[in-house]
Amino acid sequence: MTFHVKSGLDDTEFQRFRAQYEVCKREKAPNVWIVKPGENTNRGQGIQVAKDFAEIKDIIIESTQNRKRTCIVQKYIHNPLLIHRRKFDIRTFALMTSVNGTLKAYL
Repeated sequence: MTFHVKSGLDDTEFQRFRAQYEVCKREKAPNVWIVKPGENTNRGQGIQVAKDFAEIKDIIIESTQNRKRTCIVQKYIHNPLLIHRRKFDIRTFALMTSVNGTLKAYL
């Protein structure tokens, strides 16, 4: 479950997140969320984990107002797929060339 909050607490995505947060809270489900910058980051920089709504709200306010950045808010997966007891991600790179009107794609 992912929400891309672009303009702070008035953003429709933040309102959708808030509604989903309340649903998880009512269902007594684990309510842990990952909040990270929406652009120009890699290697886990700027990622924060929170379960308190006020804390999540403060992170979003700080990111969107002071730095003029967007935020990605994602539901934390409590039982992720593991390989050899480690989390992983799959990265794919693509190259597309055009020579004399012939397109080739390399994945």
